Amino acid sequence: MTKITHNGLWLDFSSLDKGDKKNYTLSSIFFFIAGGIAGFVTTANSYGDPIPATEMTIAGIICLLIGVFFWIKFYRAQDEMFKRFHDFAVTTGAYCFIVLGIIFHSLSLAGVIAEVVHQDVCFPLNFLFFGIGTLAGQVSFYKKHLS
Repeated sequence: MTKITHNGLWLDFSSLDKGDKKNYTLSSIFFFIAGGIAGFVTTANSYGDPIPATEMTIAGIICLLIGVFFWIKFYRAQDEMFKRFHDFAVTTGAYCFIVLGIIFHSLSLAGVIAEVVHQDVCFPLNFLFFGIGTLAGQVSFYKKHLS
């Protein structure tokens, strides 16, 4: 059973058994590598650098899929409360991804965003909205059910 701490923003790593620690660590490593590759490809392509974007993108997708595989193994070994916590947080993140993404994209099409920050709204900004929504969902679930 995973112990959730710090208002729902942290997992107590010492509360995991050996197999869960391995799966959690491997999924985090592969997600980190996939995120680094995605950031590198996105940045390099936006500046016109000639990098092998196709090969890098494929490597990033492979790392992402390996991370998902280990996360699913970790997720399936957890108790029902952790699964509800996880599902609520991801659902809240997806809601923010869609709603805030639509709002900011509409403001971008209207030209409001470009006047303020001199840049169009891009798709990676929606992942920031997803992260913010997920954090809000974690704190909300923790305060309502676990504290």
